[in-house]
Amino acid sequence: MKRLRLTVAVLAAGALAVAGPAWSHIPAVGETVIERASATAGPGTVTVDGVVTFGGQAPVLLAEDAAGDSTGAPATTALGTDITGLAIAQRESGSEDLTFELRLADLRTPRGTPEAVQYNWDVLVDGGVGKGGTNWSIKTMGTRATTQSPQPWAGVHTCVEGGTANASFTCTETSRVEAVYDTASKTIYVNVPMSAVGAKPGSTITAWQRHSSAVWVGATAGGARTLIETFDGVAEHAPYRIPAAPHLEVGLAPAGTPVTDLRPVAVGDGGAFATTLAAAPGDHEVLVRACFAGKCASKVLPVTVTS
Repeated sequence: MKRLRLTVAVLAAGALAVAGPAWSHIPAVGETVIERASATAGPGTVTVDGVVTFGGQAPVLLAEDAAGDSTGAPATTALGTDITGLAIAQRESGSEDLTFELRLADLRTPRGTPEAVQYNWDVLVDGGVGKGGTNWSIKTMGTRATTQSPQPWAGVHTCVEGGTANASFTCTETSRVEAVYDTASKTIYVNVPMSAVGAKPGSTITAWQRHSSAVWVGATAGGARTLIETFDGVAEHAPYRIPAAPHLEVGLAPAGTPVTDLRPVAVGDGGAFATTLAAAPGDHEVLVRACFAGKCASKVLPVTVTS
């Protein structure tokens, strides 16, 4: 069924900040690895040091949508108008960037359908303005004449209610972000720094249904950010919680006894870490554990402490 929407987007006054570095590739998701760890006994102490590399978070699937349900399908599917899934990930643990993924039934060109098709993803961060959080609309399309760039355009907008009978919203662009239209995976990746949407580690991102759908793809009027018709939409999606910062813990226990007392250890440049633990004489096991986004790597190091 065709659904018509009217969303007015206004450019912020003055120059817009580009949030984050140039992002012309899709960051790989690496594994967390303890590259090196050693435990050295001293009189009543054990010194533990090493190097850790924190991996990233794999995409978290938030919603799936049936293929073939876009307006005009299958003829319009090749234009990238059929959404099949949504995901978000923090692909690099050392970065504040979040990757918003729009998965499509088809995507024929790395620049999308220039000046014709726009994708919108509306979110609340930490419950939205009414609960002390923030409200945002993330928009992307292929090349835009107004940007004079052959690359896909993407922007983060803050939205305020217009107060009209049909609850239209005025959305003002606050930062320009990077997007990759990947034909191989049929996915649009939009790179959104946490700071661009008022988020931080531990924040929760939820679907914002200011219209009947939180995410939709539609036709634009001559490349403007005014939608004239919606092809496909996803009404809602599961909440996404931004992972806590990566952390490393170290603990010690007598040999054969589980290590339960773990203490956080700072990780420096290049992933280097070091700490000293008090230990009674005897055989011990040191546990080194590094975690990010629910995935951990660990090493157990035997050590003997003398008096």
